[in-house]
Amino acid sequence: MSGRLGRLVRQVLSFLLGSGLGLAVDLSVFALGVRLGAAPWLANVVSAGCATVVVYLFVTKYAFAAERTRTGFLLFVGWYVVSIVLFSVFIEVLHVQTGWAPFVCK
Repeated sequence: MSGRLGRLVRQVLSFLLGSGLGLAVDLSVFALGVRLGAAPWLANVVSAGCATVVVYLFVTKYAFAAERTRTGFLLFVGWYVVSIVLFSVFIEVLHVQTGWAPFVCK
């Protein structure tokens, strides 16, 4: 049981680390994009896309030790495309309507 519990704890910690890494990539690329003059929606599309790839690569290797396949990658990315598009629109509308800084809207 302790071997199984140890693997589960390692899997959860790896997942959290991968998610944190993805968040760091997302926020950093977003801030850079906005600083370079990109519209908030565009900065979000690029930053979230980069973060999605980072999370996929990290989590499949370290958290789940899963075999990486083209189909698996496409399904993973496809799932996030809808989320990225919706949140990009939301960030842009919130920024335009409130005048808040893009990073706050993100």
